[in-house]
Amino acid sequence: MLTVCGLLLSTSFVVLTFILKNSDIGISGFVRIFLFATSGLLTGSIISIVLSARLPSPAALLSKIELLDFWTRTYRREYRWVTVAVYFLIAAIVLFIAALGVLGSNVIN
Repeated sequence: MLTVCGLLLSTSFVVLTFILKNSDIGISGFVRIFLFATSGLLTGSIISIVLSARLPSPAALLSKIELLDFWTRTYRREYRWVTVAVYFLIAAIVLFIAALGVLGSNVIN
């Protein structure tokens, strides 16, 4: 997921740079807003992925039950952050496709 987010973030910045560089084309302001929102969502997704991979603090475990509880809590924390990252990524993909659609319709007209 980190690779997909990084590639999509780079692509979003390239399209945004193209739009800002060629401002005489008459691109809608929605495209810029969509691309900035896409960049923000992708950044949030990348941060969530990094937080999900963060190692838990070491703890002294005395029994197998404590060990099982420790790994269950770790799994739940990782699962929660990955779920947030996936939702951010899906929202970013939808916004990116919408931005490209609006950009395409502006260029054609």
